[in-house]
Order: sequence, then structure tokens, then C-alpha cells
Amino acid sequence: MSGLEALVDWFAAGREAVEESERSLACDARLRALPREEIFLYVKPIDNTQVRCVARRSEWMSGAATAAVFLVAALCIIATIVPSTTVLAISHRIEALNQEKASLVNELRRLRSDEASLRSAERLEQYAGERFIAPPARALVYAPPGKSALASLDAR
Repeated sequence: MSGLEALVDWFAAGREAVEESERSLACDARLRALPREEIFLYVKPIDNTQVRCVARRSEWMSGAATAAVFLVAALCIIATIVPSTTVLAISHRIEALNQEKASLVNELRRLRSDEASLRSAERLEQYAGERFIAPPARALVYAPPGKSALASLDAR
């Protein structure tokens, strides 16, 4: 019988240990009592797998109307911004072209000056040396002014 008594004592000791641990948790000073901790909430699981979604036409129409309003607003904003930015870009391009024209005109003037200095009589004498003979005055031919000249004889 000693085996049976030891088995009962073992079960009793296990219960006493569980009760002791529950009492120690209940009396622990670190845990404070919460107000209304005796209220239990029951959460019922809901299964919506059999429920069909009903599409309402008014919700679709309101979404389409909202999208249309935003699209029109974006187009209006773009329509107000594009002309001013286009004018600004074109004015920058015109200014760049004017600066390029001025630099090309200055380059043309410099090249004409270089050409005139190379064709001068002193330079020709320098290149030709003793073989240069100046043409007589009767041998020179002067071309008439072109039609685009300001002081033309046909305008009289």
C-alpha cells in the first residue's frame, strides 16, 4: 500500500504546487488590479464567405465623376502653364540666336578686314617682290553697282 499512498501524495503535491503558484501570482505586489477586470467580452466569429457583394451604380458614377473632375482640373492647369512656358523658351532661343548672329557678324567683319589687308597693294608688293607691276589706270574696270544698292541710277 505504500506505493498507492505515494502515488496519492504525489498527485496531491502537484495540486498544492499549482495552487501555491496561483496564490503567489494573485498576491504579487507588482501586479495592480485593473478596473472592471471582471467584465468578459465575447467575440463572435463571423463568416462572410457566403455573402455576395452588391455593386451600386451610384458609387461607380460618383467615382467616375470624381476622376473626370480631376482630369479636367489637370488639363486646365496644363493649359494655363503651357503658353507662358512656351513663350519663355522661345524668348530664350531668340536671345541665343541674336547672340550667335552678333558673334557671326563680328567674325565676318574680322575676316573681311583680314582679306582687305591681304589684298592691299603693300602686301601684294611684298608677296610679288620685284616681279610686281602696277596696272595702268586705263586697265582697271569698275563694275556697276548691283540692283540692291541704295543709290542706284535706275531709281531716278
